[in-house]
Order: sequence, then C-alpha cells, then structure tokens
Amino acid sequence: MKKKIWIAILGIGFLLTVFLCWYNVRYVKVFEDLDANTISKVDIWNKNVAISVQEKKDIEDFASVLQSMKLNKTFSNVKEGDVFFIEIYCNDETKMELVVRGDVIVVDETFYKTKSNYCDAIWEIYNRYSEE
Repeated sequence: MKKKIWIAILGIGFLLTVFLCWYNVRYVKVFEDLDANTISKVDIWNKNVAISVQEKKDIEDFASVLQSMKLNKTFSNVKEGDVFFIEIYCNDETKMELVVRGDVIVVDETFYKTKSNYCDAIWEIYNRYSEE
C-alpha cells in the first residue's frame, strides 16, 4: 500500500514538473535580439494614417516594447480592437513587417498571442508623432 502511495506522489510530482516547465517555456521572445541601434526608422500605420518614428529615443522606446513581448504561437484569429501595421527599417536596408491587433501580433505571416495587450504602448508612441 505504501508503495502505491509513493508511486502516486512521484507521478503527480512528475506531471506537475512537466506542466510547470511547459507553462514557462511556451512563451518566447521573438524580438529578444532586436537592437535599437540597427533600426533607422519605424513607420506605424493606423486607419490609413502613418507616422514615421526617427528619433533615437522613440526608436529605443519602441524596441523595448517589442523586446518585452512574450509571444506564444497561435492560429490565425481575427480579434476586434486597435490595428497597427508596422514597418521597421534597419540600417542594412532590410525591412520587417508586423501587424498588431489587441493581444495578437503577426510577424512574417506567423500568428502569435501576446501575454498582454501592447496596443497602449504603441498608441503612446503613435500619439507623440501624430500630434506634431
């Protein structure tokens, strides 16, 4: 009887360990290696109105927002809410395109669900330039 109890405890402990590992590693940081110094400008589109972010401080703020995003791959799903189409231009002439809608972000045609909604942070940067 004691042997069955120990086996049950070890089994539950193993399952709990597997669950905790899965839960903590399912979110990835896609933009972890993004360096603000390699970005020349960022264009942010919202409802056919574009702003161009070129100030180094604002590019650093935007890069830190992207670097903080914890993303989990998901299926294509359309959500309601604010939509931002973002083009990131790098110094080496490459361009990265993103679509952010609520807690869903599309990077290179791959859908990710974010751990939280980053639209407010993007709105803050967008509004700084749209008021100018």
